[in-house]
Amino acid sequence: MAESYKRVEIPHHVLKYINTELSMYRVYKAAIEEMEKDIADLKAQSKNYSFNPSVSSSGFGSNPAQDAAIRISVLEEKIKAKKWRTDKVEKVLQLFSGNDDAMNIIRQKYLSGADFNNEQIMAAVGLASNRNRYYELLNRIQYSAGVIFGVMP
Repeated sequence: MAESYKRVEIPHHVLKYINTELSMYRVYKAAIEEMEKDIADLKAQSKNYSFNPSVSSSGFGSNPAQDAAIRISVLEEKIKAKKWRTDKVEKVLQLFSGNDDAMNIIRQKYLSGADFNNEQIMAAVGLASNRNRYYELLNRIQYSAGVIFGVMP
């Protein structure tokens, strides 16, 4: 006899964080791409600047080369934070890559960009007649993501 699944309770604030991180994956990927383009543009533009350290004491905007370096540094930190998040989501995707039902739920609920409710997702992934299986998989996905993100034990 198959072992029954015991649902894991996930605190509401943790569940909200997990759902947000999973749902924002496409946005984070697009933001990383845009910031990388911005860095490339800044580097290309900064080749035309000359660095004059004696002017730097008057603050931001006084030295274009220094300003570009600061903006590049800020963008690199933002990219690093977003890549940390996208790497975690990719680990979740990898974890469930062999489970078609789970991957379909992930695609519909988190990656589609649409705001489907659970009933619509169940119908879309072919689990409308098996609500227990849907909620079991959803709980496993959310709990696993919480562990990977470091917010669940």
